[in-house]
Formats: sequence, structure tokens, C-alpha cells
Amino acid sequence: MPTVYSVEYDPSGRATCKRKDCSSKIPKHSMRFSKVAWKSDDPCGMQFKAYYHLPCVGESILHNAVTANGSIEALVANLKPEDRQVAIDCLRGERPPPPPPAEAPIPTPPRKRAAPRKKQRMTEAEAEAEAEAEAEAEAGAVAQAQLMSALAAAGLLPLMSPLAMPMQMPVPMEFSMPVPFQPPPLALAPPTPTPAPKAPAGAGSGAGAGKRWRLRAAAEEDDE
Repeated sequence: MPTVYSVEYDPSGRATCKRKDCSSKIPKHSMRFSKVAWKSDDPCGMQFKAYYHLPCVGESILHNAVTANGSIEALVANLKPEDRQVAIDCLRGERPPPPPPAEAPIPTPPRKRAAPRKKQRMTEAEAEAEAEAEAEAEAGAVAQAQLMSALAAAGLLPLMSPLAMPMQMPVPMEFSMPVPFQPPPLALAPPTPTPAPKAPAGAGSGAGAGKRWRLRAAAEEDDE
């Protein structure tokens, strides 16, 4: 495909002039010379783009551009009417390029001040009710404190009451050596009682008979 030449406005200000002794950025919105070539005949193929300041365009490049477009006027057809003659004069070296147009500053919207918070106004009735509630709460707290003091003085407070519990001093911690484990003593069974030996049969009856005989003999002696 043939190489396309044109003069256009720079849209971003990121392009660099391809002239070796220049290589500076082209200002945004200023006029630049554009050269676009394709590697193959496919219009969707790889492109080679080169941009120049208008005074940096060489005679051979300008000659090829005029030949490809038919005239120098066709080369600047994409510009505004008031900029076309200026671009032609710059390409021919008859005048320096005009400075890029200054960008209008973007107006910053003024910050809105936050609306002041409206203070909540209480009516007289609400203020009186709130004051009465505070007075009742304070009086109840005083009465409760007096009652607890009287109960504490009479010793009628519960044992777990904070007012009835005596103040305890903190006991310092004592460290001792661990005691070795000692098994409990074995429980021994009580000794079995040994039964007394039994008297022989008939021994009890003989002793009783002897005693009766002695009593009878003593009685007979008394009669004599």
C-alpha cells in the first residue's frame, strides 16, 4: 500500500519528532506532519508511523508528500481553514510554527459548605419532665445509700453484701516445695477373738451338789 502523508493536530502530546537532530515532544493540540506506511499490501497489517514538527520536515519527505497528495493544499485539508495557510508556510520554511493553543483550565466546582446541624430544642414541658426525672433518680440513690448504711450498722446485711463483708488484706503468695506422693496405710482387719474353753460335762452339777451338802451339814450342827 502507498504511504499516507497528512498534516493533523496532535491529540495527546506524547508523540516525539522523528528528526534525528530534534527528537523532542510535539506539543498537544499543535499541528504535526504525519507519515504512515504499511509493511505489506494488507491494510490491516503492521503500520509504521512517524511524526514531525512542521519545520522539521525535510525537502525530500515534503516532495514525496506533495506528489502522493497531488498538491500541498490537499496535504493540509484536514486542518481548520484558518490554520491551513499557516501550515503551508511552515512546511515551506517561510514562517515559524505558531505556539500551541493554551488549554482552558478546568473549572473546579466550589465546595459546598455543610449545613449547620440544627440544635434540638426541647419544649418547656419536656425540660421540666427531664429535670423531675433526674431529681427523682438522685433522691432514690440517696435513700438507697442511707438504707444500706443503716442495715450495715445493725448487722442485717446479707453475708455476701459488699457492705457487710470485711475488708481483707491481700495475702502474700508462699512458694513451697512439692510433697512427694505417699500412699495411704493399708487398713488391717481386727483380730478374731479366741473362744474360751468349755467346761467338761457334769462338772457344774457336781460343784452345786457339794455346796448343798456343806450347807446341810452346817445346819445340822446348829441344831445340835
